[in-house]
Amino acid sequence: MALSYFFIRSSLLEEEDDDCERARKRRKLREKFNPAKISEKEFLYKYRVTRELYEVLCDELTPLLKPKKSCTGLDPKLKILAALNYYAWGHLRGVNNRRCRMLLSKQSRTRCTGEVTRALNDPSIIEKFIQFPETQEDREMNKQKYYEKFGFPNVLGCVDSTHVLVLKPPTEDHVLYLNNNSHTVFSQIVCDADCNILSVDSSHGGASSKQIIWSSHPLAHHMQNLDDTAYILGDASYAQQDYLMTPIKDPPKLTPEFRYNVIHKAAHSTATQTIRELKSRWRCLLANKPRYFFDMMGKIFTACCVLHNICNMAGLKAPELTLKDVRAERRKYKYATHCDYEDSYTGVEARNQLVEYFETVRFVQNNNRTKSRSRRTY
Repeated sequence: MALSYFFIRSSLLEEEDDDCERARKRRKLREKFNPAKISEKEFLYKYRVTRELYEVLCDELTPLLKPKKSCTGLDPKLKILAALNYYAWGHLRGVNNRRCRMLLSKQSRTRCTGEVTRALNDPSIIEKFIQFPETQEDREMNKQKYYEKFGFPNVLGCVDSTHVLVLKPPTEDHVLYLNNNSHTVFSQIVCDADCNILSVDSSHGGASSKQIIWSSHPLAHHMQNLDDTAYILGDASYAQQDYLMTPIKDPPKLTPEFRYNVIHKAAHSTATQTIRELKSRWRCLLANKPRYFFDMMGKIFTACCVLHNICNMAGLKAPELTLKDVRAERRKYKYATHCDYEDSYTGVEARNQLVEYFETVRFVQNNNRTKSRSRRTY
Protein backbone atom coordinates (compact mmCIF):
# COMPACT_ATOMS: atom_id res chain seq x y z
CA MET A 1 0.00 0.00 0.00
CA ALA A 2 2.81 2.40 0.95
CA LEU A 3 4.70 1.46 -2.22
CA SER A 4 1.63 2.19 -4.37
CA TYR A 5 1.22 5.60 -2.70
CA PHE A 6 4.90 6.33 -3.33
CA PHE A 7 4.60 5.60 -7.06
CA ILE A 8 1.42 7.70 -7.43
CA ARG A 9 3.00 10.62 -5.61
CA SER A 10 6.16 10.33 -7.72
CA SER A 11 4.09 10.30 -10.90
CA LEU A 12 2.20 13.44 -9.84
CA LEU A 13 5.43 15.24 -8.96
CA GLU A 14 6.89 14.32 -12.36
CA GLU A 15 3.78 15.73 -14.10
CA GLU A 16 4.10 18.94 -12.10
CA ASP A 17 7.76 19.19 -13.07
CA ASP A 18 6.83 18.66 -16.75
CA ASP A 19 4.15 21.37 -16.53
CA CYS A 20 6.60 23.78 -14.92
CA GLU A 21 9.20 23.00 -17.56
CA ARG A 22 6.69 23.60 -20.38
CA ALA A 23 5.64 26.87 -18.75
CA ARG A 24 9.28 27.98 -18.52
CA LYS A 25 9.88 27.11 -22.18
CA ARG A 26 6.76 29.02 -23.25
CA ARG A 27 7.85 32.03 -21.22
CA LYS A 28 11.27 32.05 -22.88
CA LEU A 29 9.69 31.70 -26.34
CA ARG A 30 7.33 34.60 -25.60
CA GLU A 31 10.29 36.78 -24.67
CA LYS A 32 11.91 36.04 -28.04
CA PHE A 33 8.69 36.19 -30.10
CA ASN A 34 8.52 39.07 -32.59
CA PRO A 35 5.44 39.36 -34.89
CA ALA A 36 7.48 41.61 -37.20
CA LYS A 37 9.44 38.54 -38.31
CA ILE A 38 6.29 36.93 -39.76
CA SER A 39 5.80 37.68 -43.46
CA GLU A 40 2.86 39.95 -44.36
CA LYS A 41 1.16 37.16 -46.33
CA GLU A 42 1.49 34.66 -43.47
CA PHE A 43 0.34 37.25 -40.93
CA LEU A 44 -2.81 38.03 -42.93
CA TYR A 45 -3.55 34.33 -43.42
CA LYS A 46 -3.26 33.44 -39.72
CA TYR A 47 -4.85 36.51 -38.17
CA ARG A 48 -7.05 37.95 -40.98
CA VAL A 49 -5.59 41.43 -40.48
CA THR A 50 -2.50 43.16 -41.82
CA ARG A 51 0.36 43.98 -39.47
CA GLU A 52 -0.54 47.67 -39.76
CA LEU A 53 -4.16 46.95 -38.81
CA TYR A 54 -2.96 44.78 -35.92
CA GLU A 55 -1.06 47.79 -34.53
CA VAL A 56 -4.25 49.87 -34.80
CA LEU A 57 -6.12 47.18 -32.84
CA CYS A 58 -3.39 47.16 -30.21
CA ASP A 59 -3.72 50.94 -29.80
CA GLU A 60 -7.50 50.65 -29.45
CA LEU A 61 -7.67 47.61 -27.16
CA THR A 62 -4.55 47.75 -24.96
CA PRO A 63 -6.08 50.36 -22.58
CA LEU A 64 -9.01 47.95 -22.07
CA LEU A 65 -6.85 44.87 -21.36
CA LYS A 66 -5.06 43.87 -18.16
CA PRO A 67 -1.44 45.10 -18.25
CA LYS A 68 1.51 42.74 -17.87
CA LYS A 69 2.35 42.95 -14.14
CA SER A 70 5.01 40.24 -13.80
CA CYS A 71 7.49 38.20 -15.81
CA THR A 72 4.93 35.39 -16.03
CA GLY A 73 2.15 37.71 -17.23
CA LEU A 74 1.06 38.04 -20.85
CA ASP A 75 1.65 41.09 -22.99
CA PRO A 76 -1.66 42.61 -24.25
CA LYS A 77 -0.35 42.44 -27.83
CA LEU A 78 0.11 38.67 -27.53
CA LYS A 79 -3.41 38.35 -26.11
CA ILE A 80 -4.79 40.14 -29.17
CA LEU A 81 -2.87 37.83 -31.52
CA ALA A 82 -4.17 34.74 -29.72
CA ALA A 83 -7.76 36.01 -29.92
CA LEU A 84 -7.43 36.92 -33.61
CA ASN A 85 -6.15 33.43 -34.37
CA TYR A 86 -9.18 31.89 -32.63
CA TYR A 87 -11.63 34.21 -34.41
CA ALA A 88 -9.99 33.42 -37.75
CA TRP A 89 -9.95 29.63 -37.41
CA GLY A 90 -12.32 28.66 -34.61
CA HIS A 91 -9.94 26.41 -32.66
CA LEU A 92 -8.43 27.17 -29.27
CA ARG A 93 -5.40 24.98 -29.92
CA GLY A 94 -4.04 27.51 -32.40
CA VAL A 95 -4.83 26.03 -35.80
CA ASN A 96 -2.49 27.10 -38.63
CA ASN A 97 -0.26 28.69 -36.02
CA ARG A 98 2.46 26.48 -34.56
CA ARG A 99 3.98 29.52 -32.87
CA CYS A 100 0.72 30.17 -31.02
CA ARG A 101 0.61 26.58 -29.73
CA MET A 102 4.20 26.85 -28.52
CA LEU A 103 3.76 30.25 -26.88
CA LEU A 104 0.49 29.66 -25.01
CA SER A 105 -1.32 26.78 -23.38
CA LYS A 106 -4.93 26.08 -24.35
CA GLN A 107 -6.12 27.55 -21.03
CA SER A 108 -4.13 30.73 -21.67
CA ARG A 109 -5.55 31.06 -25.19
CA THR A 110 -9.07 30.66 -23.77
CA ARG A 111 -8.46 33.42 -21.22
CA CYS A 112 -6.91 35.67 -23.89
CA THR A 113 -9.89 35.19 -26.21
CA GLY A 114 -12.33 36.00 -23.40
CA GLU A 115 -10.47 39.14 -22.33
CA VAL A 116 -10.06 40.50 -25.87
CA THR A 117 -13.69 39.67 -26.67
CA ARG A 118 -14.88 41.68 -23.68
CA ALA A 119 -12.66 44.57 -24.78
CA LEU A 120 -14.16 44.50 -28.29
CA ASN A 121 -17.62 44.57 -26.68
CA ASP A 122 -16.79 47.70 -24.70
CA PRO A 123 -19.39 50.41 -25.49
CA SER A 124 -16.67 52.84 -26.56
CA ILE A 125 -15.40 50.36 -29.18
CA ILE A 126 -18.87 49.38 -30.45
CA GLU A 127 -19.99 53.02 -30.73
CA LYS A 128 -16.84 53.85 -32.68
CA PHE A 129 -16.96 51.04 -35.23
CA ILE A 130 -20.65 50.03 -35.49
CA GLN A 131 -22.76 53.08 -36.28
CA PHE A 132 -26.30 53.38 -37.61
CA PRO A 133 -26.75 56.59 -39.67
CA GLU A 134 -28.25 59.15 -37.31
CA THR A 135 -27.79 62.44 -39.17
CA GLN A 136 -29.69 63.44 -42.31
CA GLU A 137 -26.40 63.63 -44.20
CA ASP A 138 -25.40 60.07 -43.27
CA ARG A 139 -28.86 58.74 -44.13
CA GLU A 140 -28.78 60.39 -47.55
CA MET A 141 -25.37 58.84 -48.20
CA ASN A 142 -26.71 55.35 -47.44
CA LYS A 143 -29.79 55.93 -49.58
CA GLN A 144 -27.67 57.13 -52.49
CA LYS A 145 -25.47 54.02 -52.41
CA TYR A 146 -28.44 51.65 -52.51
CA TYR A 147 -30.08 53.66 -55.27
CA GLU A 148 -26.92 53.74 -57.40
CA LYS A 149 -26.30 50.00 -57.00
CA PHE A 150 -29.84 48.60 -57.15
CA GLY A 151 -32.22 51.39 -58.15
CA PHE A 152 -34.13 51.03 -54.85
CA PRO A 153 -34.89 54.46 -53.33
CA ASN A 154 -34.67 55.55 -49.67
CA VAL A 155 -32.97 52.40 -48.32
CA LEU A 156 -30.87 52.83 -45.18
CA GLY A 157 -29.91 49.19 -44.79
CA CYS A 158 -30.92 45.53 -44.88
CA VAL A 159 -31.70 43.29 -41.91
CA ASP A 160 -31.13 39.55 -41.52
CA SER A 161 -30.19 37.02 -38.84
CA THR A 162 -27.86 34.04 -38.66
CA HIS A 163 -27.27 31.12 -36.29
CA VAL A 164 -24.00 30.39 -34.48
CA LEU A 165 -23.48 27.19 -32.47
CA VAL A 166 -23.17 27.34 -28.67
CA LEU A 167 -22.69 24.74 -25.95
CA LYS A 168 -25.93 23.40 -24.48
CA PRO A 169 -26.96 25.66 -21.58
CA PRO A 170 -27.01 23.75 -18.27
CA THR A 171 -30.44 25.19 -17.39
CA GLU A 172 -34.00 24.04 -18.02
CA ASP A 173 -34.65 26.90 -20.46
CA HIS A 174 -32.14 25.46 -22.95
CA VAL A 175 -35.06 24.96 -25.38
CA LEU A 176 -35.01 28.74 -25.97
CA TYR A 177 -31.68 28.23 -27.74
CA LEU A 178 -32.69 25.15 -29.74
CA ASN A 179 -32.68 25.22 -33.54
CA ASN A 180 -32.85 22.05 -35.63
CA ASN A 181 -31.50 19.93 -32.73
CA SER A 182 -28.59 22.32 -32.12
CA HIS A 183 -28.24 25.09 -29.56
CA THR A 184 -27.46 28.45 -31.12
CA VAL A 185 -27.34 32.19 -30.67
CA PHE A 186 -29.55 33.81 -33.33
CA SER A 187 -27.75 37.05 -34.14
CA GLN A 188 -29.28 39.94 -36.07
CA ILE A 189 -27.29 42.34 -38.23
CA VAL A 190 -28.25 45.42 -40.24
CA CYS A 191 -25.85 46.30 -43.06
CA ASP A 192 -25.38 49.01 -45.69
CA ALA A 193 -24.81 48.69 -49.45
CA ASP A 194 -21.05 48.19 -48.91
CA CYS A 195 -21.58 45.27 -46.47
CA ASN A 196 -20.62 47.35 -43.43
CA ILE A 197 -22.50 46.37 -40.27
CA LEU A 198 -24.64 49.20 -38.89
CA SER A 199 -26.24 47.32 -35.99
CA VAL A 200 -25.82 43.96 -34.25
CA ASP A 201 -27.91 42.11 -31.67
CA SER A 202 -26.63 38.79 -30.27
CA SER A 203 -28.95 38.47 -27.29
CA HIS A 204 -31.47 35.93 -28.66
CA GLY A 205 -31.51 32.14 -28.69
CA GLY A 206 -31.97 29.90 -31.71
CA ALA A 207 -35.68 29.31 -31.03
CA SER A 208 -36.48 32.99 -31.67
CA SER A 209 -37.81 34.24 -34.99
CA LYS A 210 -36.37 37.05 -37.09
CA GLN A 211 -39.55 39.09 -36.60
CA ILE A 212 -39.44 38.79 -32.80
CA ILE A 213 -35.78 39.85 -32.69
CA TRP A 214 -36.41 42.82 -34.98
CA SER A 215 -39.61 44.04 -33.32
CA SER A 216 -37.98 43.97 -29.86
CA HIS A 217 -34.88 45.84 -31.03
CA PRO A 218 -34.60 49.61 -30.32
CA LEU A 219 -33.82 50.18 -34.00
CA ALA A 220 -37.35 49.13 -34.97
CA HIS A 221 -38.83 51.81 -32.71
CA HIS A 222 -36.26 54.31 -33.97
CA MET A 223 -37.29 53.67 -37.59
CA GLN A 224 -40.97 53.86 -36.68
CA ASN A 225 -40.53 57.31 -35.15
CA LEU A 226 -38.02 58.61 -37.72
CA ASP A 227 -39.19 61.81 -39.39
CA ASP A 228 -37.86 60.77 -42.78
CA THR A 229 -38.84 58.58 -45.73
CA ALA A 230 -36.45 55.71 -45.12
CA TYR A 231 -36.65 51.93 -45.39
CA ILE A 232 -35.01 48.82 -44.01
CA LEU A 233 -35.25 45.79 -46.31
CA GLY A 234 -36.07 42.37 -44.86
CA ASP A 235 -36.85 38.96 -46.35
CA ALA A 236 -40.14 37.03 -46.21
CA SER A 237 -39.53 36.16 -42.54
CA TYR A 238 -40.46 39.71 -41.53
CA ALA A 239 -43.85 41.41 -41.37
CA GLN A 240 -44.39 44.30 -43.78
CA GLN A 241 -44.28 47.71 -42.05
CA ASP A 242 -44.26 51.34 -43.19
CA TYR A 243 -40.47 51.40 -42.80
CA LEU A 244 -39.68 47.68 -43.35
CA MET A 245 -40.02 46.52 -46.95
CA THR A 246 -40.47 42.80 -47.59
CA PRO A 247 -41.11 40.70 -50.74
CA ILE A 248 -44.63 40.19 -52.08
CA LYS A 249 -45.74 36.59 -51.69
CA ASP A 250 -45.93 34.51 -54.89
CA PRO A 251 -46.67 37.20 -57.51
CA PRO A 252 -47.34 36.02 -61.10
CA LYS A 253 -44.32 36.32 -63.37
CA LEU A 254 -43.76 39.46 -65.44
CA THR A 255 -46.14 41.50 -63.28
CA PRO A 256 -45.22 44.78 -61.53
CA GLU A 257 -45.20 42.90 -58.21
CA PHE A 258 -42.82 40.28 -59.63
CA ARG A 259 -40.47 42.99 -60.88
CA TYR A 260 -40.57 44.66 -57.46
CA ASN A 261 -39.48 41.36 -55.89
CA VAL A 262 -36.55 41.07 -58.31
CA ILE A 263 -35.25 44.52 -57.34
CA HIS A 264 -35.91 43.87 -53.65
CA LYS A 265 -34.03 40.55 -53.74
CA ALA A 266 -31.01 42.13 -55.42
CA ALA A 267 -30.83 44.92 -52.84
CA HIS A 268 -31.42 42.60 -49.87
CA SER A 269 -28.62 40.31 -51.06
CA THR A 270 -26.20 42.72 -49.35
CA ALA A 271 -27.35 41.27 -45.99
CA THR A 272 -26.68 37.72 -47.18
CA GLN A 273 -23.31 38.77 -48.56
CA THR A 274 -22.37 40.53 -45.31
CA ILE A 275 -23.07 37.39 -43.27
CA ARG A 276 -21.09 35.27 -45.75
CA GLU A 277 -18.11 37.63 -45.54
CA LEU A 278 -18.36 37.77 -41.75
CA LYS A 279 -18.30 33.98 -41.41
CA SER A 280 -15.68 33.40 -44.09
CA ARG A 281 -13.29 35.87 -42.47
CA TRP A 282 -13.98 34.77 -38.87
CA ARG A 283 -14.46 31.02 -39.12
CA CYS A 284 -15.20 30.61 -35.41
CA LEU A 285 -18.77 31.58 -36.43
CA LEU A 286 -19.18 28.66 -38.84
CA ALA A 287 -21.06 25.44 -38.07
CA ASN A 288 -18.12 23.79 -36.30
CA LYS A 289 -18.00 22.20 -32.87
CA PRO A 290 -19.23 24.77 -30.30
CA ARG A 291 -16.59 26.09 -27.89
CA TYR A 292 -18.48 28.54 -25.68
CA PHE A 293 -21.80 29.01 -23.91
CA PHE A 294 -24.45 31.45 -25.13
CA ASP A 295 -23.29 34.64 -23.38
CA MET A 296 -19.67 34.44 -24.52
CA MET A 297 -20.54 33.28 -28.05
CA GLY A 298 -22.88 36.24 -28.43
CA LYS A 299 -20.05 38.54 -27.39
CA ILE A 300 -17.69 36.79 -29.82
CA PHE A 301 -20.19 37.40 -32.65
CA THR A 302 -20.33 41.10 -31.77
CA ALA A 303 -16.52 41.23 -31.55
CA CYS A 304 -16.26 39.71 -35.03
CA CYS A 305 -18.72 42.32 -36.34
CA VAL A 306 -16.46 45.08 -34.98
CA LEU A 307 -13.42 43.46 -36.62
CA HIS A 308 -15.36 42.97 -39.86
CA ASN A 309 -16.03 46.71 -40.09
CA ILE A 310 -12.42 47.54 -39.24
CA CYS A 311 -11.22 45.23 -42.04
CA ASN A 312 -13.72 46.78 -44.46
CA MET A 313 -12.52 50.28 -43.61
CA ALA A 314 -8.97 49.15 -44.36
CA GLY A 315 -10.10 47.72 -47.72
CA LEU A 316 -9.29 44.10 -46.82
CA LYS A 317 -11.13 41.60 -48.98
CA ALA A 318 -12.78 38.68 -47.17
CA PRO A 319 -11.93 35.13 -48.32
CA GLU A 320 -14.64 33.11 -50.04
CA LEU A 321 -16.66 30.46 -48.21
CA THR A 322 -16.02 27.00 -49.59
CA LEU A 323 -18.90 24.94 -50.98
CA LYS A 324 -18.37 22.55 -48.06
CA ASP A 325 -18.86 25.41 -45.58
CA VAL A 326 -22.04 26.59 -47.31
CA ARG A 327 -23.53 23.09 -47.33
CA ALA A 328 -22.64 22.54 -43.67
CA GLU A 329 -24.42 25.78 -42.73
CA ARG A 330 -27.53 24.79 -44.67
CA ARG A 331 -27.65 21.31 -43.11
CA LYS A 332 -27.03 22.49 -39.57
CA TYR A 333 -29.61 25.26 -39.23
CA LYS A 334 -33.27 25.78 -40.01
CA TYR A 335 -34.53 29.20 -41.13
CA ALA A 336 -38.17 30.26 -41.44
CA THR A 337 -39.33 31.03 -44.99
CA HIS A 338 -42.44 33.00 -44.00
CA CYS A 339 -43.72 35.28 -41.24
CA ASP A 340 -46.49 34.32 -38.82
CA TYR A 341 -47.29 37.97 -38.06
CA GLU A 342 -49.73 40.09 -40.07
CA ASP A 343 -48.51 42.82 -42.39
CA SER A 344 -49.59 46.31 -41.42
CA TYR A 345 -52.16 47.92 -43.73
CA THR A 346 -50.19 51.16 -44.05
CA GLY A 347 -47.05 49.12 -44.70
CA VAL A 348 -48.71 47.29 -47.61
CA GLU A 349 -49.88 50.66 -48.99
CA ALA A 350 -46.32 52.00 -48.78
CA ARG A 351 -45.05 48.94 -50.64
CA ASN A 352 -47.71 49.33 -53.33
CA GLN A 353 -46.50 52.88 -53.89
CA LEU A 354 -43.00 51.51 -54.45
CA VAL A 355 -44.38 48.99 -56.97
CA GLU A 356 -45.99 51.88 -58.87
CA TYR A 357 -42.77 53.89 -58.64
CA PHE A 358 -40.72 51.08 -60.21
CA GLU A 359 -43.29 50.71 -63.01
CA THR A 360 -43.13 54.46 -63.72
CA VAL A 361 -39.32 54.30 -63.86
CA ARG A 362 -39.52 51.28 -66.17
CA PHE A 363 -42.01 53.06 -68.46
CA VAL A 364 -39.78 56.14 -68.71
CA GLN A 365 -36.68 54.02 -69.40
CA ASN A 366 -38.50 52.07 -72.15
CA ASN A 367 -39.68 55.34 -73.72
CA ASN A 368 -36.15 56.74 -73.68
CA ARG A 369 -34.77 53.58 -75.30
CA THR A 370 -37.45 53.74 -78.01
CA LYS A 371 -36.64 57.39 -78.77
CA SER A 372 -32.93 56.60 -78.86
CA ARG A 373 -33.46 53.79 -81.39
CA SER A 374 -35.67 56.08 -83.50
CA ARG A 375 -32.94 58.74 -83.66
CA ARG A 376 -30.35 56.16 -84.75
CA THR A 377 -32.70 54.97 -87.53
CA TYR A 378 -32.84 58.49 -88.99
